[in-house]
Amino acid sequence: MIAKNVIPGIGGYSSIFERIDSKIGKLFMAIPSVKGVIIGNEDFSLTGKQYHDEFIIENNEIKRKSNNAGGIEAGLTNGENIEITVYLKPIPTLGSPLNSIDLKTFKENSAPYIRSDVTVIPSSLVIFENALALILMESIIERFGNDNMSELKRRYHSANIFNWNDGFGENHDR
Repeated sequence: MIAKNVIPGIGGYSSIFERIDSKIGKLFMAIPSVKGVIIGNEDFSLTGKQYHDEFIIENNEIKRKSNNAGGIEAGLTNGENIEITVYLKPIPTLGSPLNSIDLKTFKENSAPYIRSDVTVIPSSLVIFENALALILMESIIERFGNDNMSELKRRYHSANIFNWNDGFGENHDR
């Protein structure tokens, strides 16, 4: 799953509860069937030098040469796409049931065939997309305020502009 066009600086680093990656892990791992969440590159054999994303200038903008961090560094979005891989456990319904125990007789027996789930992947994608949208929106509101949508949008879109105006009468030089 990929979230595009998220500005840098959403989230936090001073508390584990502000970190975007902590929020993603917490909510995604609470979704039934989820057994693993990876943000960024799944290749755990990379060395530190290979993994870290170098800076480059592209079209007169500072970018990253790669996105191994998956758009999140130190608990904050870094301006690159947020890339998340979610691992789900296999569905519990099997055409050839596993051995089980009959709790009434306390004897080994085959588990009953109850229903025919085909796959949870299509429906889970909708859940994951909405979970990520919720996490990002909550974090954006935490950073830019929640007084009204037009002010929120103005603050969000001006956040990367030099001398941005947060609406409190101060200009912030970067």
